[in-house]
Amino acid sequence: MPLKVALIGNPNSGKTTLFNILTGSNQTVGNWPGVTVEKKQGRLVYDRSVFICDLPGVYSLSPYTAEEIIVKEYLENEPPDLILNIIDASNLERNLYLTTQLLELNIPMVLALNMMDVVKKQNTKINIAQLEKILGCKAVEISASQNKGIDTLINAVTSRNNLHLNALRFDDRTEKSLSQISDITGIKNCRHMLINLFERDKNSFKNLKINKTLRKCIENVISEAEHMQGDKSENIIAEQRYIQIDKICRQCKKSAGIHGKGISDKIDDIVTNKYLAYPIFIVVMTLIYSLSMGGISRNASEFISSGIFGEGWHLFGIGTSEYNTALEEYKTAEAIISEFEKDGTAHSKIIYVKKVNNTSQKLAATREDYEKALNVQRPIPQNYGIWVPGFQTLIPSALSRINCSQDITDLVCDGIINGVGSVLGFIPQMLILFLCLSLLESCGYMSRIAFITDKILNRFGLSGKSFIPIIMGTGCGVPGVMAARTIESHSDKIITITTTTFMPCSAKLPLIALITSSFFNNSVWIAPFVYIISVLSIFISGIILKKIKRFSGQPCPFIMEMPQYRLPKISVIYKTVKERILSFIKKAGTVIVLASIGVWILSNYGLSGTQIIKCEIKESFLAVLGKALAPIFAPLGWNSWELAVSALSGIIAKENIVSSLSILLDSANISTVMPELISSKAALSFMLFNVLCAPCLAAISTIFREMHSTKRAVFAVIYQCVFAYFTAFAAYHISFFTLPLLIIILFTASRSKKRLLY
Repeated sequence: MPLKVALIGNPNSGKTTLFNILTGSNQTVGNWPGVTVEKKQGRLVYDRSVFICDLPGVYSLSPYTAEEIIVKEYLENEPPDLILNIIDASNLERNLYLTTQLLELNIPMVLALNMMDVVKKQNTKINIAQLEKILGCKAVEISASQNKGIDTLINAVTSRNNLHLNALRFDDRTEKSLSQISDITGIKNCRHMLINLFERDKNSFKNLKINKTLRKCIENVISEAEHMQGDKSENIIAEQRYIQIDKICRQCKKSAGIHGKGISDKIDDIVTNKYLAYPIFIVVMTLIYSLSMGGISRNASEFISSGIFGEGWHLFGIGTSEYNTALEEYKTAEAIISEFEKDGTAHSKIIYVKKVNNTSQKLAATREDYEKALNVQRPIPQNYGIWVPGFQTLIPSALSRINCSQDITDLVCDGIINGVGSVLGFIPQMLILFLCLSLLESCGYMSRIAFITDKILNRFGLSGKSFIPIIMGTGCGVPGVMAARTIESHSDKIITITTTTFMPCSAKLPLIALITSSFFNNSVWIAPFVYIISVLSIFISGIILKKIKRFSGQPCPFIMEMPQYRLPKISVIYKTVKERILSFIKKAGTVIVLASIGVWILSNYGLSGTQIIKCEIKESFLAVLGKALAPIFAPLGWNSWELAVSALSGIIAKENIVSSLSILLDSANISTVMPELISSKAALSFMLFNVLCAPCLAAISTIFREMHSTKRAVFAVIYQCVFAYFTAFAAYHISFFTLPLLIIILFTASRSKKRLLY
């Protein structure tokens, strides 16, 4: 007969490690209905009739966070056959709080006392027999990280010989109140529900359909108890639990007494130090950012998008340097030819512009250089080293063999392959990012990050854990949005998802460079200015969104646990990273491929009379849409359909903004054309709008998936666009006063904001 087991415990208690050991590869991963909280299920490796559900890590069954609500509703509405309660034995007092609540459910339970290896190092002894006698359930000593005690635990789970649970009794005053509520409601054998009613749990009143008369009687009992004991009903119950836990620990736990601080405390003295915490944090985040967004990961992303899903690549890099040198010579020749032929070829000497290490340099060329440039041919990568063709080469060749039309070939190559390539190109960055985050979570430093940043960020409606997605958003919005999964509070999570993409990602940098070189003479202050505006936008939005009912959520007490530092377990990190990468491919990939096909059709087809024909982008449906939208942007200073279309193309990928401008303005050197089209104030407006507005399709699709609510996701995208519009409006009409204005708004809003501290 199948056995349904619920695995439940505190965060950082070793629950994930135990679940992976018990189920092996026999697991499925998804999301709980209505939220982004992960749902894991699997079958016991040694007995496939045992079905295990890994519930989210929680500290209690108080319905504050999304995780706590899920666990509470699951246990009440879909009660399992057995609860496997994993406990961090090295922190018995804290973990037993949840256990006391589980006892009241009257569901058979087995305790897994994890981290017994740590307990022994602490020179502490736990009397298992006494603990079993007090709680009325089987208790097993294990060490999940060392795979010890697992067989004994499995026998305890599958034997089904469970003891009679002993729900802990409170003091006489509290027990009298619970008894009175029992008499009023007629509830006799459900202590858990009686305590819920005493704590004024709204869902319990609703589910039991208690009428106003009975509710008034219950309220009188609660009010009397609060008056007699001088505290709120929730606090009364919490205090009673801790009193009972203290008694249990005094009877079951004996410590030889270790003098001095442990290793974790000594490390915390450094990493959470008043003066050293932030410098250390900055160093750690800089390393993560450098690893996940620079060097190797960037080259790997380029290899996937431009190599595998592009024209091809040089095997082992053989011939790459020679090809790049030849390509640089060709671009130099193009620049010389362009300048000589601009006003005829009668010049003996000209000045041309050349890009060197992403900076523009003015160089001189003679007529002799011009004549040599005329003979320079564009290099063909296949002629250098060992060339391996990519999908952009192989697919057209394969389609031509089966006589596919050119339109189908273009759709597959420019629409589908480009769409897939743009998504899968993020994988190296995702892989390194998730690996780094998993290492931080496993070793225990992630909690310290949230602790040291929460004090600042919670003033603006954000959680301390919001800092990591914000930082990751500077490299790419997709991992930034996905990194918000680590935030427990549902409202803080959706606010972080909504605002993370305000940060200028790497794809927005070409636009910033274009505006800087075209209008501000490569001034060094433009880029920092944009980043400051982005950070201020996140802070202001956090305050604004907290006041919107859809985003406000229930007030959630801020509980911060500092787990013991431990060496990360490779198998756990591997499975965590694997699950997140596969989730990214499945979720972001499908949406962006379909969207890319749609945008490709809009940019390649248009109307000719009453017929739809293939045409240039200037005559396409996208251009028509751009011309219709152009007047909307007139208040921002750029009433130009070319700029409107380029902003729309940025929804596909932000890199498209500059390339689209180059096509639409019919110029290889748009830096010289842009100043003729708009003013410097309008350029600043154009740049800020595209930096702050809705991100690329990959990020938008990720927002929709992570929000797990179409309405909330649509609101988030609309909010981003509206906020970007008004910021760009201020930039155009107030110009350099925009920054002081935003600072004043931020300061005023933060001063008026009242935050409940716990």
